[in-house]
Amino acid sequence: MYTLRKIVANKQHNELIGNEYVLIEKETNYEAFSTAFETCFGTNHRSDGDSESTQYSKDCYAMLICKGGGEFIPLFKTQSYYIMTESGKTFANLTYR
Repeated sequence: MYTLRKIVANKQHNELIGNEYVLIEKETNYEAFSTAFETCFGTNHRSDGDSESTQYSKDCYAMLICKGGGEFIPLFKTQSYYIMTESGKTFANLTYR
């Protein structure tokens, strides 16, 4: 089982995400990212330079899909993210770099 540890404004949040997850990054797979973004937010992703681009579309750099595809979690540049194992060890650092 994996847990997503999110650090926002010096507060730590932990969420059980299940046995597997899919990470889709905007820079490496824009088409899949756009589809996931639309599923999550109910609107098309706008490129960063688009005048109609929102803070969500500018700061969202990846989508984490978990719970068998039933949950979409947007990852934002202003937050830190870690995938943790059941024992509490860091499995992956998903923080924007």
